[in-house]
Amino acid sequence: MDSTTEIITVASDVNVSSSNMTSLDDGDGGESQIDAMKSTVKDCYFYSMGVVIPTGLLCNAFCLTVCAMSHGFRRTTTGHYLMALAIADSLFLVGDLMRWLNSSDSTGRSYR
Repeated sequence: MDSTTEIITVASDVNVSSSNMTSLDDGDGGESQIDAMKSTVKDCYFYSMGVVIPTGLLCNAFCLTVCAMSHGFRRTTTGHYLMALAIADSLFLVGDLMRWLNSSDSTGRSYR
């Protein structure tokens, strides 16, 4: 049996329908398990961005410093490409930082 057949077999064994999804509801009118999982994922994303953005900015600054200090590397096409990539990535991370600062976490607290 090749891998494509195995994937199709596994996919046909897993039967997820909308009736199965409603069975995850608490039943007491409270928040369903799916909503709780969505909330957890949103919280993890929100707090992980507080680590990813500064780390990325710091590493890009380090890359720019190393590329700028190395006279021989600065003259190569690879050096130009890496410096342009670090600058573009830093601009993207600054945009993400602004969006992150304007957002609020699941409790409604704002981080402006």
